[in-house]
Amino acid sequence: MIFHPLCGYSLQKGTRIFAIVDLVTCIGLTFLQLIFLHFEKPERELLVNDGSIHQTSSENGVEESWKEYIVLLVFSYVLFVVYALIEIWMYRLLTRASVCRDLDATRRWLLIRVIITGIILVLNILSFTFFGYSAAELVFELGIFLYKLFELVVVYSFKRELEEEHK
Repeated sequence: MIFHPLCGYSLQKGTRIFAIVDLVTCIGLTFLQLIFLHFEKPERELLVNDGSIHQTSSENGVEESWKEYIVLLVFSYVLFVVYALIEIWMYRLLTRASVCRDLDATRRWLLIRVIITGIILVLNILSFTFFGYSAAELVFELGIFLYKLFELVVVYSFKRELEEEHK
């Protein structure tokens, strides 16, 4: 007997639901991250070696901080676009695996999702360690991580169901 985490729904339908929810949350979170990135515009203040804050009087200091901001902004846009494209591809892969009951596509999706979830977990730990989180951010990230774990359990159960069919 296979563990069935979606009481009432088939694993095939559950994987399709997860594919859709993943795509929608990826696009929504990407837009939110890009919006919040614009709130991080550089200040017109510089921190001096003794820890005091001084206004920048030279145009060069302000110009340098804006150049750094633009580089960060462009890099972030590229990173978010690449991540969104990967998530779109993952959506197509999981829906195809679910509709066609394709074991190989399910295995590929599972492997790639584990890698992506691991990378995001490591980045969150590093970000928390070096920059800190507010309690709201920590709860939000923990909720997303638990959702991803549940998703992995459901797709793994679907993979086991497919393996039993192919015996």
